[in-house]
Amino acid sequence: MATTTNYSWTTPDDTDLVKDGASAIRTLGSSVDTTVKDLNPGTTAGDIDYYTSSTAKARVAIGTAGQVLKVNAGGTAPEWGTTADQTPLTTKGDLFTFDTADARLGVGANGTVLTADSAETTGLKWAAPAGGGSLQLVKRGTFSNVANTGTTFDDVFTSTYVSYLLNFEFVSASTTANDLEMLLRNTGPTSRTANYKSASGRLVFGSTTSTYYGAGNDDFWQLTQDTYGGGYLFFNRTNSSLQGFYYSEANMAWYAIQLQNGAGGGSIGFQLRSSSSNITGQISVYGLAQA
Repeated sequence: MATTTNYSWTTPDDTDLVKDGASAIRTLGSSVDTTVKDLNPGTTAGDIDYYTSSTAKARVAIGTAGQVLKVNAGGTAPEWGTTADQTPLTTKGDLFTFDTADARLGVGANGTVLTADSAETTGLKWAAPAGGGSLQLVKRGTFSNVANTGTTFDDVFTSTYVSYLLNFEFVSASTTANDLEMLLRNTGPTSRTANYKSASGRLVFGSTTSTYYGAGNDDFWQLTQDTYGGGYLFFNRTNSSLQGFYYSEANMAWYAIQLQNGAGGGSIGFQLRSSSSNITGQISVYGLAQA
C-alpha cells in the first residue's frame, strides 16, 4: 500500500477495491493519532516540548521554583537548572561584586568611600577617605545649652586627623550677658575641667594697635562674650597637648588657646555649654586629612 511523504502514513493504493475502504480509513486514522500525540508529548501543566529530530518531539517536565531553562552539558537538549548568576544582594546599599563567583559587598559606614584593595577577597572594601591635605566633614549638628549642662559631641576627634576646624554658625543667646563655653571630653567619656589656657586680643579699626586682654588659667575655654553670630576654632591635636586659635564674630576678637600640662592627649570630643541661660547654634566639625 502507498504511504504519505512526511510521516509514512499508510493509505490505499489507487487500484484498491472500495470494499477495503473502511479498513484503510481506520489504519490511516490510527497513524494520524499516533503522530499527533508524538508531536505533543506534554502531559502536565508547565511541560515544554522540543524536537529530537525533524519529525519527533520529546517532553521536558516543568522545573522547580527559581530554576532557569538552559542547554544540557552535551548541547543536545534543553533542561532546567540553577543559574550561577543569581543575585547575592540582600540588604539596602549592597554592591554586586565578584571573586571566583558572584559575591555581595555590604554597604559601608557613613562617610567611607569605595576603595580598591587586592588583599580583599573581592578586591574592594569600604574605607575612610585617603589623606590628601583636604578638609573632610566629620560631623554637623546643633546645640542648645543651659547653665552647667550642655550638648556633647563625642567621637569626633580621632587618629585619622591631626588638625581640626570647628565652624560655629547662627549662635544666639537669650541674654547679652551669656558666654559660650567649651570643654574637651576624655574617653569614658567625661569632661575635662582643668588646665585650659587662653589669651585674647581685639583688633581696633582705624588704629595701628590692638587691645590685649591678657591670659588666664581656667576650667574651660570661654569662646564668646555677649553671644551672637558665630566663630571659627582651628587647632592642632597631638598626643600630649592641644593648641590653636579661635576667632569670635561677636567680639571681633581672637583667642590663642591651649590645654596645658599634657592634658590634651586622648581627647575624643567636646562639650558646649553656657555661662547662665540658654544658647543655641549650629556647628560643623572638619578634619584636615594627613598628606
